[in-house]
Amino acid sequence: MNGRTVMRRALASMLTVVVAFMLFGVTAAHAGTPVFYVLISTEDTNIALLEQPFVTADGWVFGDRIGYGCAYVYMTEGGQNVARITIQQVEGEPEVVINDRYGVEQHPQTQCPDTPETALSFGGTPAPFTIDTSTFSLATPISGATWASGGCANGDPYDYLLFQGQPLVKVTVESLGATVGPCLSSPTIGSFSPTSGGFGTSVSVTGSNFSGATAVSFNGVLAQQFTVVSPTQISVTVPVGASSGPVGVITAAGSVVTAGTFTVTHEATISLRLRDAGSRLVASGNVQVSDGTSGCLGGRRVIIQRRHHGGWEKIAKTTTSSDGSYKAKFLDVAGKIRAHLKKKTLAGGDLCLAATS
Repeated sequence: MNGRTVMRRALASMLTVVVAFMLFGVTAAHAGTPVFYVLISTEDTNIALLEQPFVTADGWVFGDRIGYGCAYVYMTEGGQNVARITIQQVEGEPEVVINDRYGVEQHPQTQCPDTPETALSFGGTPAPFTIDTSTFSLATPISGATWASGGCANGDPYDYLLFQGQPLVKVTVESLGATVGPCLSSPTIGSFSPTSGGFGTSVSVTGSNFSGATAVSFNGVLAQQFTVVSPTQISVTVPVGASSGPVGVITAAGSVVTAGTFTVTHEATISLRLRDAGSRLVASGNVQVSDGTSGCLGGRRVIIQRRHHGGWEKIAKTTTSSDGSYKAKFLDVAGKIRAHLKKKTLAGGDLCLAATS
């Protein structure tokens, strides 16, 4: 017995979940409010319940609702099956047994329909299913259970019911002629602006298929604040701790990272003190970095300049110590004097900005 089986057996002993699908925006041909349920519980009680109070010649009807670890219904148009919703156990525990509405186990009449084999990949809040003009929303399950968007296989969308992060039931909407959805396309990023900035900078990301985005990142560091402005634009704040690298977006349909790099910048200030030492002057001071990035303190080139003939000329140079301090001696000269801190690129690509006293 592997670890996954042990986990599923543990879950089976704890779980009671009600799953409900509701139909909204129904056309005249599908009048009414059909609802059906699947109940998953422990091994010694009702495992699954499927209820359908609405049956007409032109609308929702039962198919073979009882199967091996699954239940399903058909949608008909003009007497033809045009779509099928399948509620199917994910391999492992708990075993899903379909009972009737009174809790009496029913024996399978036919094998459950095959659904496309898909990798267990899920994440994000699912969008409502659609079949032509009808919409199904997944009801809120019990505490500890959540819905997660799965994806699409051969144009048919599917979602998962999770309990403590483990997938238990897969729900697939299969087209038999109707238009089903949503089969979301993976996001793309065309550009972002600005292309550099410090922590807290607001960045506009443009691209496509951003609806329902669940995460935005800078070189893998998740942003704490972002807004999906539209399906083609996201506004995001550069998080503290981000480093230079690609911008990434994650949605239920997939993820994307940019080929280009967002450069994280670090602002600094430099002070200047002058002391008379006979025929020489001693310039000293300190570099401070606003966001505390220590790599921007040491090894910085400092140029001591004086104002001369409308410009600035170099009269001394030095390098900061690891704590950001510096000192330089030069011949006493007349005129205004300043310290200019040169920019520095860190090993990871971050940019320590220049500063002047």
